Amino acid sequence: MSAEHVHQSAHADQESHESTGGIQMRAPALNLQAGPTFQLSRTTPVQRQVDLGASVGDGGTNAPVDVRAVQDELHTLGYLSDANWEAERIADDAEGAVAIADIPNTMSALSRWSVAALGRPVLLIEPDQVVESRLNGGLAQPLGTVNVGDTVGQGGTNNVADVRAVQARLNALGFLNDNDLQAETPAEDAEGQIEEANLTQTIAAITAFNNAQGTSLHFVSVDSLQESQLNNPRQFSENRFGLTDSVGTGGENMPADVTAIQTRLVALGYLSQANATAEAPPQADDQAEPQAVPEANLAQTIAAINSFQEVMGLTQNGTVSAGSDTHRLLMNPSLPAPGGVDIAGNVGTGRPNAAADVRAVQDRLHDLGFLSTANYLDERVDPEGGNVADNDMPETIAAIRAFQENAVGRPDGWIGAGGKTERTLNDPTYGTMTTINPEATNAEADFELEINDNALQAILDAIEAIEGANSPGEIPANLTNGAGVPASYGAGQMIGSTALGTLDNNADLAAHYNLDQASIDEMRDRATETRDAYSDTRALVPNATNQATLNQAIQNFITQNGEDFLTDTGLQEEDIRRMFNTHNIYRHIQALGVPRTNGNTGTVIAPQGSGLTANQYANQLATQMMNDDDVTDSMDAVGMNRSSLRTYIRYIDAYGENRAAFQTKAIFSHEDGQKVRNALTDGNGGIAAYHIRDNYNTVDGIVAQNEPNRAQVVASIVAVMHNRGGSAQGWYNDMATVNGYPYVQHFLDNWNP
Repeated sequence: MSAEHVHQSAHADQESHESTGGIQMRAPALNLQAGPTFQLSRTTPVQRQVDLGASVGDGGTNAPVDVRAVQDELHTLGYLSDANWEAERIADDAEGAVAIADIPNTMSALSRWSVAALGRPVLLIEPDQVVESRLNGGLAQPLGTVNVGDTVGQGGTNNVADVRAVQARLNALGFLNDNDLQAETPAEDAEGQIEEANLTQTIAAITAFNNAQGTSLHFVSVDSLQESQLNNPRQFSENRFGLTDSVGTGGENMPADVTAIQTRLVALGYLSQANATAEAPPQADDQAEPQAVPEANLAQTIAAINSFQEVMGLTQNGTVSAGSDTHRLLMNPSLPAPGGVDIAGNVGTGRPNAAADVRAVQDRLHDLGFLSTANYLDERVDPEGGNVADNDMPETIAAIRAFQENAVGRPDGWIGAGGKTERTLNDPTYGTMTTINPEATNAEADFELEINDNALQAILDAIEAIEGANSPGEIPANLTNGAGVPASYGAGQMIGSTALGTLDNNADLAAHYNLDQASIDEMRDRATETRDAYSDTRALVPNATNQATLNQAIQNFITQNGEDFLTDTGLQEEDIRRMFNTHNIYRHIQALGVPRTNGNTGTVIAPQGSGLTANQYANQLATQMMNDDDVTDSMDAVGMNRSSLRTYIRYIDAYGENRAAFQTKAIFSHEDGQKVRNALTDGNGGIAAYHIRDNYNTVDGIVAQNEPNRAQVVASIVAVMHNRGGSAQGWYNDMATVNGYPYVQHFLDNWNP
């Protein structure tokens, strides 16, 4: 648990299948390793129908014949309803360019289709490019529309008609096999509701489908994200594959890596099988040393990499490096590409709202699915214009608030330049294979713990008050750290490694998240190896140093231990560099030599007679450190901000946030990492209540019944264990230290037994 968190982070209403308004949040990362996936082979591929003469969509030429061809195909694929197709289809004899303002439903349908087919919303189709090609490779016929009247699944109403509709769709998508469908489909004369006990395999299929979309629900409800995904099934699956080095322009281009990239590009539709075959590395003698493939032999492969990068919104350099953003998005195209928002001034309610800043925010909110296509096209501004009034962008402000509610905390409706919302907008994945949990504000998603003990409830309320600050959503920790991943999440601010222990101790909780013991053990091993690597690298930075010396130490470690590090932790070389730079910042703080409380490890003590508070003194020291290039070089290398530096200076024990964050990052790199992120954040992070309950039971069992102020002693130990870890008995034997911690004092201010 991190020290002295200061927090800001709802479930946005899903844009319906035919809606042109409202908020639509794209589902997070796929995790299809353990379950079925949607396969185009389940239906007969459609023959080529769209052969554009010029571009169609936002900023396109929009010749009537081309627009009509796209409309017809989107209608055939089920993304443009009969009603909207009739209302917007271009007449056969139409002349002149079509204005996109006249085809809002077509544009929304194009956006929904491209998210399903490509992983992100695309509003422009160019002739003879990958988007046109994929549009011609869709389903042969629409699957229809699932519109449940009430909840289907675990705890659901399970009305007959709703159950049948969901079962049929799950079967079509490969999540419910034919035998189970036949066994559990309600009889033809069935009426009313189906008993949950008669839907065992259906509920398992619903759960597997929801897991594949990145959520942990065991049901499908009305107008939910899950219902929308049933109607707009993804046409690709996640596929994790390793790389030893880079492929493409300027790459090492070793045969195994080249083959892996070509195979994935073919699967995603960016490289034809014919071109992959023509450029496949030659078969090598098993006894021979593999030889790099000449770059000149990979022209079509490199072109496909560039096309993928263009669609994903990445820099087009024709190269895929191990662990790079291109590598991550190739494995899962649903992950949002990082970057895109670098505002000079604040944006949102009551802010200056410079046009260029507003447009950057609008583009990003649309890409992430929080600003619907209809609202985006209606409100987007010319970046060359002047300041934008609040009244001219109500849906943009609503989308900012929705994003904050879900992913940031404290939904105030505005984004500060360089602040937490901007940082999270730029990369809600934090460089991992996980992303925003769309059910973080959904109380129904929380695996709720029943608490019938008033003393435990009071402790839980006090911890959540100071950790979660009554915010909704994921509530990632505010402190920036060396890993670049928030160390803790949720109302109770739980770190990843603690979550694994809690899942270990609560079998019903682990089962709810479909996490078996083997998977939990694998993630724990990664977290342990990461902790050890963090300690090992820290020992290699014994003193504050400069970037040149640090870089040499980094290279030495990579040469000697890099391969084992990657295998053991699941992290990347970048994380080795991050660890070393994190340690360098720590050594510079130590070099200040300032006195501290609690054995020179706790809160900084301002000089006697200075008239400064501890916080003011820490701020002064932060300013001093920010004038040292050796410090700022390391801060820039890990993305640490001044505010966090000040916190680490003031309370150096909080530096444990960095180690915890690297461990959380390693857990998130596992194929079940999204499930752990969901466990940390579902319904505001109810898993923390289990951890607090477990600690409370332990502490309550060792504190003597005749202990003076027993209730406060128990509560204080539970609080310090939540914040600092450690053993209950150890803290009970050292109550002076417990009572001296600022966190415990803050806790007691909020404790109402």
